[in-house]
Amino acid sequence: MARINPNATIATMSGKANRQSNIYYRTDKQTGRVYTGTLLNPSRPSDSVASVNARTKFGQRVGNASAWLAANKPGGAQPNGSELYQKVYKSYKAQTKMSGLFAYIVHLMDEEGNVRMGGQNNNTGSGDMG
Repeated sequence: MARINPNATIATMSGKANRQSNIYYRTDKQTGRVYTGTLLNPSRPSDSVASVNARTKFGQRVGNASAWLAANKPGGAQPNGSELYQKVYKSYKAQTKMSGLFAYIVHLMDEEGNVRMGGQNNNTGSGDMG
């Protein structure tokens, strides 16, 4: 069998390349040899009820935020967006914690799909998706 010298990316690799992969890599630090193996029965714990509920709740909040943004964003009859959109955008620009407007809108949403700013319910548009 031919002996090869792997590139630096492969030579320093240990563990799995990604979550879906069943191939496991291990590098012997003394010899520099790279060993590969296949996981025959990878463990995949079943989702708990709490994690399923959290995932469902997050999906609803993202759907509500997407519908609210589509109804209130600039364009068409509202070249600058709705009045509430302008308030939300101004508030978003003033803060430094959130890096995206969509994430900020999701942060401001309650369970019913209403945008809350300053502890008040300020829903002016379709944001409730059920």
